[in-house]
Amino acid sequence: MTMSSNLSVTQVIMENIEQTRGTAFIVVSNLYVQKVTVLRSNGDFRIVMFGEKRLQLRKSRVFETEQEAQEALKRFKSQPEPNESFRKPSLYEQGI
Repeated sequence: MTMSSNLSVTQVIMENIEQTRGTAFIVVSNLYVQKVTVLRSNGDFRIVMFGEKRLQLRKSRVFETEQEAQEALKRFKSQPEPNESFRKPSLYEQGI
């Protein structure tokens, strides 16, 4: 392989990285929506950055629009609370 063909492969890789770089939204701790910058795509994963933090998330956790992220947040919040018969594992140990 010659140097010029290596350069073209590198250029193609850099173009793919630039195409994936952009703005996206994630749901943080199932509490709120955070705007992030997508740095790179790796198969089923996305490396995103917000502030100084960088995270690797599955692509199913990264949303293209804020509305999609808000809908995912609503789906989580609409789940019913555990019923009264639910007991925390620590309560089993205490015999309660």
